[in-house]
Amino acid sequence: MFVGSPIAGILETIKQAGFDGIEIAAFRQHFNYHSPREVEMVKGELDRLGLRAVSLHAPYSIELDITSPSETQRRQAVSETTAAAGALARLGGRTLVIHAGSEDEKASGSTQRLRHSAESLTEIYEFCRKHNLKMAIEDMLGHLLGGRTWEIEWVLSQLPTEGIGVCLDTGHSYLSGDLQGRLKAFAPRLMMLHVHDNAGRYDDHLPPGEGRIDWPWLFRSLAATGFKGDLVLEIAGGQDPLRLIDRTRRSVAFLKDLMARL
Repeated sequence: MFVGSPIAGILETIKQAGFDGIEIAAFRQHFNYHSPREVEMVKGELDRLGLRAVSLHAPYSIELDITSPSETQRRQAVSETTAAAGALARLGGRTLVIHAGSEDEKASGSTQRLRHSAESLTEIYEFCRKHNLKMAIEDMLGHLLGGRTWEIEWVLSQLPTEGIGVCLDTGHSYLSGDLQGRLKAFAPRLMMLHVHDNAGRYDDHLPPGEGRIDWPWLFRSLAATGFKGDLVLEIAGGQDPLRLIDRTRRSVAFLKDLMARL
């Protein structure tokens, strides 16, 4: 929600809004995971406020790509990801969320780059395992590599089963036209959800209840799988933070009411 602002400046606002857990985005302007001093400062603020770093989203960009055909770029992406994972461990978090695909639209459909993804993820997994972290592979938008159900399933088949699961992104899955199929396919390894809504055309990252996703169906389906993982609200920022927090709180009330009724 606030990736364009330094993390230390928004933690108190989040706590005052009634939240007790956050997912941190590993973008340098938001959280400098390379800086031991900043990591310790953020940990101190989290402890002071009674907030938990539930998870951390690994860094990504077209240049920072674990599927890159350039070995130099691929290794740089792995290095950045393990650096972010190390910061998560020092914060006391437990789950690293990572894209198995690429932000580069030209990479779509490349089996070679999927193999590079599996190679990179194996290295990152070994780092996570040594630091008692879990790894959640997030499904991406359908036009990107890593945005098709079979691609995530193939990547998972190349990795160990212990400590690795799936982060189902509700917005990405809905735009793919196969939210139901993805939920069914990933249910055995579903670790957490990125929860947001859209109107069916763009990745709007609206608060749940403001778009077209059938939340009663989704929650009934989740209950049927026995899901007990984290729901992380991934709402678009770019507006007044207090107004955005207020919309998010209303969305939480909407979801909790659904849970109670279902």
